[in-house]
Amino acid sequence: MKSRNEITEELKSLSPYLASLSREHPFYTSENYFTEAEESILAAISGKEIFSPLVASATDQPFELPASYFEMLPETILSRIKKQSSPVIRRLPSRSVWLAAASIAILFFSSILVYNYQHQQSDQLVQEQIAITTDEESSLMMNVSDIDDDAIVQLLIEYDATTGSTATSTDPSLIDVIEIDDAYLDQI
Repeated sequence: MKSRNEITEELKSLSPYLASLSREHPFYTSENYFTEAEESILAAISGKEIFSPLVASATDQPFELPASYFEMLPETILSRIKKQSSPVIRRLPSRSVWLAAASIAILFFSSILVYNYQHQQSDQLVQEQIAITTDEESSLMMNVSDIDDDAIVQLLIEYDATTGSTATSTDPSLIDVIEIDDAYLDQI
């Protein structure tokens, strides 16, 4: 750490004005402040007059109000407002503001129209798909009702014969169906 003399010399080189200032504290209290403080506080609380020159000057009011100041204040303010009031001039928005508002409105309504058109198209496509699906389902149902049980069994037997597989199952309800012989099928 630098010594006190080095610090003083550095301060003189940086700012001669600061180096020339006194190093004493600029604030002070009176010698009897702490002994008289209690008495002055108690006197102020109890309403007794204090004989301190600082407190005495604080109670003097440097400004005076006219006797009817607060009664006349609202009238004075209103009269000044009436004198200062000017007619209100309302300016219509400029042409560019109107053009911007119109373009925003056009965009808004055109987007609504496009949305509705696309929504309507998608609804039509869905309805068409439903109609096609319904037609296909109904034709399939009609075709299924035309097929008899003997034809289904015959198709399954032919499939097993061409693949060379034997039907095996662990489900007891299916074992009876799988082990049906051709003679039994002919009887049915």
